[in-house]
Amino acid sequence: MVWDVPGRAGLLPDVTSAALYQASTAEFSVSLPAPNEELPLKGKLVCQRVGGKSIITEFAVTPSTPSFDSDFQVEQVSLAWFGQHLHVQGVLLGAGEPELHGVTVDGFPLALDKADMTIPASKTRPRTRQRLDLILPLKQQVGESTFQLFAGPGSELKFVFRRPGSDCQYTSSFKLPSTATSRGLGQITGIRYAPDNQNLEVSGSFFGHFGAARVQLTINGERQRRSASVMPSDNQLEPIEAASDAPFSRWSWCDAVSMPVDGALLVEARVSDGVTTFAETSARYQIAKIPLVEGPLAPSYHVSPLRSSFDVLLSEARQTSLDPTIAFVFPGDMATAFGGGPTRLLAIGRYFRAMGFRSVLVDRSGGETPTVERTEALAESFDMRLGLPGQNLDEICNLCLDEASLGDTSVGISEALKQAAIQTKPDDQADLISRRTDYRFDAAAAFLMAVLKPDVVITHFAWTAGLLSLLPASMVRILDTIDIQYRRGEMHAAMFGDDSLRADRSNEIAAWAKADYLIAIQPEERLEIIETSGRNNVVLCGHGVTTNPVVRDAEPDHSVLFVGNRYGPNIDGITRFIREAWPRVHERVPTARLLIVGTVGDALTDTAPGVEILGLVDDLQAIYDQVAVVINPVDLGTGVSIKLIEALCNGRATVTTAVGIRGLAGAEAAVVVAEIPEMADVIIETLTSPAQRSQLEAAALRFADTELSPEVVFRELFNTIELKMYS
Repeated sequence: MVWDVPGRAGLLPDVTSAALYQASTAEFSVSLPAPNEELPLKGKLVCQRVGGKSIITEFAVTPSTPSFDSDFQVEQVSLAWFGQHLHVQGVLLGAGEPELHGVTVDGFPLALDKADMTIPASKTRPRTRQRLDLILPLKQQVGESTFQLFAGPGSELKFVFRRPGSDCQYTSSFKLPSTATSRGLGQITGIRYAPDNQNLEVSGSFFGHFGAARVQLTINGERQRRSASVMPSDNQLEPIEAASDAPFSRWSWCDAVSMPVDGALLVEARVSDGVTTFAETSARYQIAKIPLVEGPLAPSYHVSPLRSSFDVLLSEARQTSLDPTIAFVFPGDMATAFGGGPTRLLAIGRYFRAMGFRSVLVDRSGGETPTVERTEALAESFDMRLGLPGQNLDEICNLCLDEASLGDTSVGISEALKQAAIQTKPDDQADLISRRTDYRFDAAAAFLMAVLKPDVVITHFAWTAGLLSLLPASMVRILDTIDIQYRRGEMHAAMFGDDSLRADRSNEIAAWAKADYLIAIQPEERLEIIETSGRNNVVLCGHGVTTNPVVRDAEPDHSVLFVGNRYGPNIDGITRFIREAWPRVHERVPTARLLIVGTVGDALTDTAPGVEILGLVDDLQAIYDQVAVVINPVDLGTGVSIKLIEALCNGRATVTTAVGIRGLAGAEAAVVVAEIPEMADVIIETLTSPAQRSQLEAAALRFADTELSPEVVFRELFNTIELKMYS
């Protein structure tokens, strides 16, 4: 049963409930919270049974002791020394000299000794107002063991006071606010100056966790751009004393300053994690008494031969734009990367730029000079290219970490930069995603995103998904899968008998989970990603190309074209074509030539009459203009065939295997054969029959105009981004 009084409630003993049920008289004793005490009460209840209910007919209550005339008003409670202590400030009102009897945090009692609970004696008359400032350790004693307690915003604190020699006590409750700060203890311990290079060195120390600490200095009111270097210390003889078990750290700062000729130098140090201030300290020095050192002092920031080029990179990233910004992160060198993936990325960048976005590329630069054609393509697709030097990523991470200490980015990215420096390379037995994940590139790219502040980030391949988890939710974070890697690895193992492309399915699903949206390059893979991941956040985005019908002055020669990069299925496919189909074509059409363009030619060891390996060419369009037939003799592949799409958009007669036209509806746009040897007869007829060739060229252009234009292919991705950005 519950007894209700205005603003208070207490529980009646079970014996009373039983007595009332039996319609008898019961005496009770109960302790109730009162405005100034835990009030012990005694009383008598008399009730009768009426209509099956117990009705109280008599109720008398008598307080057993007088009220405790005192009150404790909590004004502020904060977390002290990195959450290991409570800093309690308040006012004690009333007569007598009360004692702090106990403190609980979310119901757990603190293990306090007498020194913790001592309240200084009042020197004034009764009914005084006495300020309290207590530091209480957040520890609980269980048996012989001591445990650290956790307190945070919303924690319920309960303070119990008692007057000596009395059972009367007063309880005050307090809820820790979300604005509670965690304060540490810090001190500036030294200063010196080097006239040779005008560098000032300041050192200090503090109690608190080393991992996320950042020390920012202000000298004579001017905030210094670079923060101090923080390092842990085991030295227990430092001039700081504190009743804290928090780890002890030292810091050092050194940089060039404009030193006044005379007067004083006020140095202020602020220890924080970039958001919450843990400790603040200051010291004033007479300039004439600051110790001087012979020779120069080394600056505390990272000195690097790449500093100047890195600063240029940052200055470009800090450029603002009124247009929305979309950033594409590619883990290779777009200056020299050829093949379907880079070609598609150029097309997407060009489309979004035409749609009013500022298009930015972040890639892994190899330092090589791109061809004139690729330079023009990059300039057409991207407003800005931020290249991270692939051979110096360790140094770049150090420079990023140095800049991150200035507050450009989050603690999460800073920690990722630190971890990247100690990551070990997976062994050769690891799966493809683990082997290709480069934590240094991810962390450095994430840092650039924090500086650039794009509205949208699209990263490519599952092994770069880690950088998405470092970005804020305010950015639209998208992973372009390119391929389903575990499916590609299974197909490769089945055809070639090795597992060099094996990708762990769970690793890839975990990578997908880090993105707001996923891009699938063709419908079948979109459906598989949805079914596998259980998330309907997959956008279809293939390869869009503007059609380029060729107007010829004369009939094309008998040339057959294959375009491919150095990739296993390409090498196997063209090798089999040369061996199983080309001899028959060349026998029936002696003037026929097989032109092989791209890095796939570097892997070919056997050729045949009429085969010309051209390698990389400056003007691929000129090659398309002269050939009569384009082939795609591959038996293995995932995603979509970019080479086939480009052939159709150029209006070329195309002969392909079924795998070669994967992901594209409308097979009438090309001649599809079941086996590579069957390609020979189709090619012979196309080379010798202008009518059939013209018919295939017209079908290719019709299909490209309706299904493969950028406006059609990229529309779903554009609409998804617009909806997310402005919803």
